[in-house]
Amino acid sequence: RAEEVLLAAAGQPTATREVFFGLGELKLAAGDAAAAAGWFEKASQADPHWAKPLVRLGQAALTRGDSTEAARFM
Repeated sequence: RAEEVLLAAAGQPTATREVFFGLGELKLAAGDAAAAAGWFEKASQADPHWAKPLVRLGQAALTRGDSTEAARFM
């Protein structure tokens, strides 16, 4: 249910960084690191000065086994 609500909000022109970040959190918790990374990228693009999605991008990269990419984000 939470994912449905966030996906609907993400499709709106007024979608915020928190919406994208929340979707990334849901995907990461479900073990879908690739999808999570996409949402964290969107959160980072919405607010390039917000560090939280960068940390999560690093964690998603670690989950995928990509330590080089993880180090780039962290």
